[in-house]
Amino acid sequence: MDPRTWVATAQPATLLELGDAWIGVGTELEGLFQEYQTAVTTVDGAYWEGQTADAAQARAQSDYKTMQLLADKLEAIGNRAKQGYEEINAPLLRARGAIMEAERRTYQVSDKLALSLEKATDEQAKELTNLQTELNEAVRSAMQADITLRDALNVAGAELRVAFVSAAALGSQQARSDGQQLVDNPASLSPEAQQRLIEAGQLTPEQLAALQRGDSSTIPASQMEYLNELGRSMDGKSPKEIEQIVSKLPPETQKAMANSFQIMSNQNINAGPVSANDKELPNSGKGGLAVLPSKMQSSLTRSDLVTKESKYFINEQVSLNGVADNKAIAKLVGAGDPQYMTGTDVDRKLLDVGSRYLAGLEDYKDDSHAQFGGTRLQIDGGAGDPYDIVGDFFTTAGQDKAAVEELLTGKDLVTGGLRSTDEVREQLFENLTTHSWTDKGAAPATLFQFNPGDATIENRNDPADVLAAERHGKIMSSAAEYLSGSGDPGKRWEQLTSLGSEGTNTLGERNPELTRALATGLSPHIETMSGGLSPNTAGFDVPRVLNDSDEVTTWLDPDGNGSYRGSSNIFSILSTDTEDDADTGRKNSQEILLDAAGNSIARNMQEYATDPSAPGSSSKLATIGRLDALVVSGHNAAEQAVSYGDHGDAVAAHEGKAKAIDPLQTLIEEIPLGGYVGAGIEEVKPFMFGDGPKLEEPKTETAPNFDRVNHAVLARMSISPEMQDRYGDLFDGGQLRSWETIRTSPNGDNLAAQSAELFDAMDRAEGNSTAMERAYRQILEGAPQVEKPEEKKEG
Repeated sequence: MDPRTWVATAQPATLLELGDAWIGVGTELEGLFQEYQTAVTTVDGAYWEGQTADAAQARAQSDYKTMQLLADKLEAIGNRAKQGYEEINAPLLRARGAIMEAERRTYQVSDKLALSLEKATDEQAKELTNLQTELNEAVRSAMQADITLRDALNVAGAELRVAFVSAAALGSQQARSDGQQLVDNPASLSPEAQQRLIEAGQLTPEQLAALQRGDSSTIPASQMEYLNELGRSMDGKSPKEIEQIVSKLPPETQKAMANSFQIMSNQNINAGPVSANDKELPNSGKGGLAVLPSKMQSSLTRSDLVTKESKYFINEQVSLNGVADNKAIAKLVGAGDPQYMTGTDVDRKLLDVGSRYLAGLEDYKDDSHAQFGGTRLQIDGGAGDPYDIVGDFFTTAGQDKAAVEELLTGKDLVTGGLRSTDEVREQLFENLTTHSWTDKGAAPATLFQFNPGDATIENRNDPADVLAAERHGKIMSSAAEYLSGSGDPGKRWEQLTSLGSEGTNTLGERNPELTRALATGLSPHIETMSGGLSPNTAGFDVPRVLNDSDEVTTWLDPDGNGSYRGSSNIFSILSTDTEDDADTGRKNSQEILLDAAGNSIARNMQEYATDPSAPGSSSKLATIGRLDALVVSGHNAAEQAVSYGDHGDAVAAHEGKAKAIDPLQTLIEEIPLGGYVGAGIEEVKPFMFGDGPKLEEPKTETAPNFDRVNHAVLARMSISPEMQDRYGDLFDGGQLRSWETIRTSPNGDNLAAQSAELFDAMDRAEGNSTAMERAYRQILEGAPQVEKPEEKKEG
């Protein structure tokens, strides 16, 4: 359309009619829903009460609020259209007036609104130019206002479309239509239907926050109706078929479907008060396994997931059933957002299924070597390496830490009435740690991987922060208890360092990815594992039990004598991961534990030096000694367990671990207070790692110079003038003499004894100068005893 025709035919007054119409539609809809709300509030003039009334009124209130929001959007669009009339009409009238004036002056006006006049005088040419400028400005303003209004209405229209397909505006009838189209021809879903699927699979930040706090979360009843009906539309499809259907959707819609399965199966999600006979909202309007498509439910709960059959006790066959369908479920929900994985039934069941399949594989592995005639493995729908079929279950559902907590702490373990929960949990951990994972344990490692900061409480007034820390502590406490031996350290040490056919393969060698996840997850609790209390943590419970000898024991210290044999087990087993990752620079488990121990030692020493007389301060010294010894004994026991049979490997492992002391030494020098203040690196290496592998004879430990460590702590204390006068030979001009000066003095032994005496005097507790050493020695007494392979065979 040329400019002159547009100016002549434009009818901006239509915008006034459209604006009033949109506003009227919104007002009418709001009025209808207000009448609906009133109708379910009073019946025959009397207030309606009871459970059914509460459900109906809550639904009516929710629907009325939804319609109010939609009416507000319609009103906003109507007002924007009426505003557009003013913005367009004024310059349009100016443009029409300029054209009329041009015609009055007998100017020629082209289709493009160019003005001309033949044989114009100079004065006439000047007047024509002025009028042309006025006309151009008016037309440009009118057209620009028209374009601006068009863009604004397009945006508002898109927002209105989204609002009408938002979660609050959905429902069962629409879901039946969308679900049928989804099942029949997913590739042809309309943009509006796709948007409805996306909206149904979303929760608001407030709703997600409630779930992360462990609270229930209420969503619009219409959204729950939509999700329920969507599930029913897929009832006739197997999980594999549902996976194929969803795979034909755009990526964003696939993610929304994955989130929808999580929302459907979350028992903490509800639709508010629901009538008992509400057919659109079964399961009392709550999420749960029952809301998922029926064949997904039956696949996850089938009683024959793992079966074992034999004929005359020979030719056994272990069968894993439903593998393809259950892996399809894992793939479906694995495409979603992690924040929707908050203790859902689908995640809990995936972990249960994966655990059962894993147990079946381990049974097959054990029986295939023991049964006469061998044992066959039958996998229903599985493909590829049979040892690789269970990883997806843990990789996917392992992100749901609420489900992981229930699995590993016993709440969701099914004993079948045959074994105690503790036995089932121990068997699960045994399967997770001893299985020959094709990915080096990366899949089960997901169970023990957390978001940064989850381990510690930053804000005790934030329930979500506290819950995350408690969950972290409970999961890692369960893992630590298993690694400790659960009261029998020797049994667990033998089990996790004798995995190969020759009895020489260790956990760290077989599954380094899992080992590193465990070491990382346990690092925030390293002080608790050494008899102290890790700051700002929660949930890492270590029950105390009084034994027959009236000694307090724990699984960390099962003998109750301070040897902490359980803790030594944890450090030693995890330290069997010595593999360097030069490509990525990732640290192995030994280095992870060393970093955590170094930071804890430095902090405890600084805190003790700051206030040695504070209540409980002396326990910090024992914690320091234990941590030193746990790292030392752990490295040395692991070093021998890993390297028996190859002395060259043992030397290489020893030299590699010795390099790990450099970061700790740097930390010490920068504080400048830490585990080995002032000690040269060559002096520290023998302390941390001994003198190197000597496989022909028992390992001997070179203890640290605790007198020197105590002196370093003294150097950071605020020592009163009275104390300085009393121990004057230790000071020079108000400064504590260096350790080198003390030891090289003619009476060095006497000065060293005075330094120890002063250390005790600062806390007014005799014996504190030997507290670290005593704790250190007790740990070494409980360190794992490593036998040579030939010694094991003889036993």
